[in-house]
Amino acid sequence: MSINDVSLSSIVWKQYQYKQKSYVGIYVSLMVLQLISVLFGIDGSVFFTGGGMDNFNFYMNYFSSDMAIIFTVIWGGISAALITTKGYWLENFMFVTNRLSNHLSNITFLVSISIIGGITALLTKYVNVSIHYILGRDPLIRMSNLGGHEILTGIIATVLYILFACAIGYLYGIILKMNRLIAILIPVLLIGFGIVGNNDGELYGAVFSYFFQENSIILFMIKVIGAIGILFSFAILLSNKKEELR
Repeated sequence: MSINDVSLSSIVWKQYQYKQKSYVGIYVSLMVLQLISVLFGIDGSVFFTGGGMDNFNFYMNYFSSDMAIIFTVIWGGISAALITTKGYWLENFMFVTNRLSNHLSNITFLVSISIIGGITALLTKYVNVSIHYILGRDPLIRMSNLGGHEILTGIIATVLYILFACAIGYLYGIILKMNRLIAILIPVLLIGFGIVGNNDGELYGAVFSYFFQENSIILFMIKVIGAIGILFSFAILLSNKKEELR
């Protein structure tokens, strides 16, 4: 059967379905990391203590998903780099395929794990609160109630953070396949520039503010999705420079 006999979308979809079943280890690693973040956050963070009359003491615990989000963002970048390695890459040639369909199915898979990882990372906060309550350590007087808009904004932002890390990891993995020396030099140069020539962190601070301190969710989405598109496009272009698999 020729590559021309089937559409690109059907090839991508078949590869994507295969990867969902074959790359189960990526989901297992996500579960393990988020379980670790839950264990670290069972007691929350004590941010205020005080006392009153008749030896009445109180304290407040703040539960958040921050640790789970950080773990998941790192997991996304590492997972994206891993699927560019030779073992994962060769599996794709079990299908009638080309480089473009392989990249598109990989990107689709990374979008999927970013959505799943983002939603489950945010849910770890409520898991921590539930465990704290079940163990009966202290009474829960009040939980903050977020509106639908705030919850949706949090999900979108978290998913995009993870996908951004995936795009960086994917590009880095492609560069590593092409030239290991360049791949090693890139983090060294970035760290060196940050120490020596970054004007006390002004440039990196400006980059951080540009992407992660945007007040408008719409502008944030435009900026991050644009950067993600550029990173994935650059990865595809670099990969096409390599000699076709024989």
